[in-house]
Amino acid sequence: MIRPKNVHFLTSSRSTGRWILAGMLLSICLSVSVQAALNCIVCDKTPLVGRYWKHPHGELCPDCYRIDTRCDVCQLPIKKDFIKTKDGRYICKFEKDDVVIDEELAKVIFKSAVSSVLYVSSQQMRLRGPYPDVRMFDIDYWNDNGSARMPGKMRRGGFSQTRSIGNRYTHNVILLSGLPKDELISVSAHEYTHLWINENRPESRNIETDTLEGICELVAYKVCERAGFTNQLSRIVKNPYTKGRILDALESSKRMGFADVLNWVKRGNGERLPYRGSAMTTRSVPRPTPTTRPSPPGPSRPNRPVNSARSTPPPAPNRATPARPTPTNSTDSGIRLTSIARTSRGFRAEINGVQFYQGDLKRISIQGRLANLQCIEVTGRSVMFSINRERPLKLELSR
Repeated sequence: MIRPKNVHFLTSSRSTGRWILAGMLLSICLSVSVQAALNCIVCDKTPLVGRYWKHPHGELCPDCYRIDTRCDVCQLPIKKDFIKTKDGRYICKFEKDDVVIDEELAKVIFKSAVSSVLYVSSQQMRLRGPYPDVRMFDIDYWNDNGSARMPGKMRRGGFSQTRSIGNRYTHNVILLSGLPKDELISVSAHEYTHLWINENRPESRNIETDTLEGICELVAYKVCERAGFTNQLSRIVKNPYTKGRILDALESSKRMGFADVLNWVKRGNGERLPYRGSAMTTRSVPRPTPTTRPSPPGPSRPNRPVNSARSTPPPAPNRATPARPTPTNSTDSGIRLTSIARTSRGFRAEINGVQFYQGDLKRISIQGRLANLQCIEVTGRSVMFSINRERPLKLELSR
């Protein structure tokens, strides 16, 4: 080995030991300095030293971990900066902007889900009756009107009903308040499919209840697949509500075609779909549960079946992009990055007053003119995007 001049290498065992000890002390100091930078995401206590807890949104101090009041969506301890639903559920600061508690917004989302259902079914699932009456209810309603299929705590995100007089139909849909937007879209597609089945299944046709639920989940799966809600796909497949019939529906759709599954409802034979599904895997980012290092004794916190799986941001388009986007902190172009927030879906950026997750394509106003903004990537400090499919740009938050 060629050694550079004027550099003295210490080779004695005593000197080597000193260097090893110095390296160990440096590692400890670096470890302490990194830990000192951590703060509790609930009470903002800093620095966090010794024992603390990890949550998908960040770190928790021991005092906040012991708080019994928890977010209904992500189980984060609740102390401040939250909202509370009419029936007493708490939504934390990270989730409150993503859940739907306003009935008018729920109706808009339901309408969007219906449009997607009609798209994936090539208009086959259009209802003959008038547009459904959509209402929003909270958990108290479900506890008082529980279903035999849903023992214990409420686990359904919606309910639908069809009334028929001769050849005339009226439809009603009830949606659970406090669901995240992506899950509400999935539930809306599911309940709309029930209405379509009510109109199209012959009165003499007997279809197993679990198979009906599996077909409704199949339509929800198609809608979420089109929207890129990968965690919703995982939730649908793993949900025990259909007792595995969703796998039969997916397999039948794969072999027969989706259109033929719908035709089977109207003109088929048998109580179950002809093909049986098997275990499937879907792309998803697992959501970790709070862990401790180590955990003190305390009451167990079981996973909630509702809202336990959230969607990851839709994948970026497969379109090739230049390797070096143009970075800019300037607002001369009329594009302003206001904030970046961390939610359970990932980072959410606000650009010119419009919120974007990675993969979103939305229209925004730039200096009084409308343009299509494609959000390519969102990190904790920056956003990469393109305007009208031109060269990617990069905005960074000012420090």
